Amino acid sequence: MDEDAPRAVVDAPAVVSQLKSLEREGIVSRTVYAEVPPRVEYSLTEIGKKFESVLASIEAWGYDYIDFLHANRPTAS
Repeated sequence: MDEDAPRAVVDAPAVVSQLKSLEREGIVSRTVYAEVPPRVEYSLTEIGKKFESVLASIEAWGYDYIDFLHANRPTAS
């Protein structure tokens, strides 16, 4: 990830729910480690990896759009 990217507030239950959904759909796989504290890692499956370029394009567009919004923000009178 870009170190200069804005940080978002993360709603943990929403993230867990989304990851479970992605796992059911075969996009990500989950590995649970028998450790204290518990540790879980998610990784992209082969079909999930094929979506990386799509996500990269969406991310690039998003940053371009943010720049566009900042450049076209109305000035205060």
